[in-house]
Amino acid sequence: MIDIYYFTGSGNSLAVSRRLSGLLNEKCRINMIRDLVDSDVVEPDADCVGIIFPVYAWSMPKIVRRFVRRLSIPHGTYVFGLYTNAGAPGAAGVHLDKMLKVKNYGLNAGFEIRMPSNYTPFGIASEEKNRKVLAAAGEKIQRIASVINERGGNRIDRTRFFWPLGGIISSLFMSKINGKRVAFEVNGKCTSCGTCARICPNRNITLVAGNPDWGRNCELCMACLQWCPVRAIEYGRNSRNGRRYHHPAITVYDMVPEDRRGDT
Repeated sequence: MIDIYYFTGSGNSLAVSRRLSGLLNEKCRINMIRDLVDSDVVEPDADCVGIIFPVYAWSMPKIVRRFVRRLSIPHGTYVFGLYTNAGAPGAAGVHLDKMLKVKNYGLNAGFEIRMPSNYTPFGIASEEKNRKVLAAAGEKIQRIASVINERGGNRIDRTRFFWPLGGIISSLFMSKINGKRVAFEVNGKCTSCGTCARICPNRNITLVAGNPDWGRNCELCMACLQWCPVRAIEYGRNSRNGRRYHHPAITVYDMVPEDRRGDT
């Protein structure tokens, strides 16, 4: 049995989790970190555990850090990390390995995989470019699956030469969002559908007088902006009239399973 735990804002890491699970030789359970992060302890009942997440500021999203602190993995379990990124994995795998070693186990293998970015301040690539990135990612997932099937080890993927900067960059990023209201804006297109509030992994958004209101626990995952069905949410100049991105094979129902009980 393999337990895969994932976090995603764009749907990329969920798509990777699904693709990977279909290539592994054992039965897989795919678990949303969002649903487990507030547990007292998470104890996988599997002989292989995978943690899949996007790279934020050359490191790990804070929600993934919170989750890893709650993990209790039996000794002898094969553990792998897989971190999606827009071109630079930074120190994400190194930091994950260090967090696990505090618990007396580390990564057996750590893989990076390039996926399309959804971070609007840097701009969103064209659909054609993103298709090429996704095609290359599909091929790499097959190679990663082969390593995991053989329970192989590897040197943890990281950005060469400059990976130590990951800690500094991550700290600066965290200082920007921890305990602060992030500067999202709402334009006149908002229909009060509530998709943004339901999709927020930290439940940081509430509707006030029909409009989304952000609290002080933002992940800056961009899920609210990217999944808004009427493009009513903005963040910075590049989002205005700019492209949006979420993984083409993932739907809002996949991102928010409880939505399946009713209409979006």
